[in-house]
Amino acid sequence: MNKIKTDMQCPFCGECATRYVFPTQSRLRCYVCDMVLFLRYIDDDPEAIDERGFGRLAYDPYRNNEEIMELNKVFG
Repeated sequence: MNKIKTDMQCPFCGECATRYVFPTQSRLRCYVCDMVLFLRYIDDDPEAIDERGFGRLAYDPYRNNEEIMELNKVFG
């Protein structure tokens, strides 16, 4: 199974990296702060790849993250 090139930009620690993930993955763990990030497609088409060769983006916190749920209770 081929891995997909992923652009990771962690909102928690600010780490930016290129990672490779399996097509079936829905989340990615930041290797610096150990927080879980949600993997989303570049486009509506799961097979789409942008001009830089990325097929997935990891910019957002994973929804079921405990810290995010606590922040939503306080600020939401």
